[in-house]
Amino acid sequence: MSEQEKIALRTKINKGLRDGYFKMLKHKAALGLDVIVADSNGKPIAVPAATLLLKDS
Repeated sequence: MSEQEKIALRTKINKGLRDGYFKMLKHKAALGLDVIVADSNGKPIAVPAATLLLKDS
């Protein structure tokens, strides 16, 4: 696999992950659910999906 092919594959994977993340956020926001994320100390916290969706858009 050439370097160009590796870059294209990584780009495709990253786009898929990003699209899936936003799809999950939209779905959870529509249902009024929270998403578990890590704070600056690595501790899990629950954040409303709608808040993350506004922040990440």
